[in-house]
Amino acid sequence: MGCTQSQQVAYHGLDDDQEATLVVVERAINSLSIIGSCSIIACWIAFQPLRKFAFKLVLFLSISDVVGGIAGLISPGKDACGACLFQAYLYSIFGLSSVLWTACIGHCLNRAICYQDVEAHRYEFRYHLFAWGVPIALAILPQFFNAYGNENGQCWILPEHAPLRFLQFYIPLWGVLAWNASLYRGLIASLKAVLRTPADSLQQRTDMKIFWRLGLYPVILVVCWFFASVNRLQQSLYPGHPLFILFLLHRLLAGSQGLLNCFVYGLNPAVRSALSNAFCGREAGKE
Repeated sequence: MGCTQSQQVAYHGLDDDQEATLVVVERAINSLSIIGSCSIIACWIAFQPLRKFAFKLVLFLSISDVVGGIAGLISPGKDACGACLFQAYLYSIFGLSSVLWTACIGHCLNRAICYQDVEAHRYEFRYHLFAWGVPIALAILPQFFNAYGNENGQCWILPEHAPLRFLQFYIPLWGVLAWNASLYRGLIASLKAVLRTPADSLQQRTDMKIFWRLGLYPVILVVCWFFASVNRLQQSLYPGHPLFILFLLHRLLAGSQGLLNCFVYGLNPAVRSALSNAFCGREAGKE
């Protein structure tokens, strides 16, 4: 159950310059995303006040983004079967786990705001089982069909095994998007009700803090994976006729999830306060 010679060199439709461009773009955006995700992890380690359960979910999301970003830096080559499989497994496991952690974040938001559940941490084991176990199981499946191979400078499931692509990643992705959209309808309704309470109520302040801590991460998922979904559908409907612009937007946006998560994390008042106290406090001490 390895990658055959034909799979190792299966490039589909793009010329050498386009493939080189995709590799450069992917490495650049993944490097930035790794830096962004490592910044989130560093904040979790450095600042005790940030070690809330809400931030803990973002921590696991960032770990997935870091490893997925490292996968994007691998250059397996057309004849390197082992490196190709290694990259394919990293993409399969950590790409999907990053998606599934946003579903866990959405569920935590729903429990905290709609149900006023202050003990959402009791779901943590189930979150791990879901966000790590499902990707690992689905990553093994293509191996039985020798479906992993090199396409346009990236090792993953080859186009001729398109059903496995959708089964392993895109159907779970679209399911999570639908799940998050459904949860957000309830969240928005609950927040509207909260906003009708007195402006300075404790419930309003608490719910809005929770929302701004976690609410934008599932939105980033839509931004990052829209063009990837369009690209894969186009490949399935018109095999052998890839569109370079779709591949470019796919690689650029899908690889930027960690970077965008870092921006959202930095907008959180608690994070800004911790960073301000750390750096401004040191400067004041020096003076």
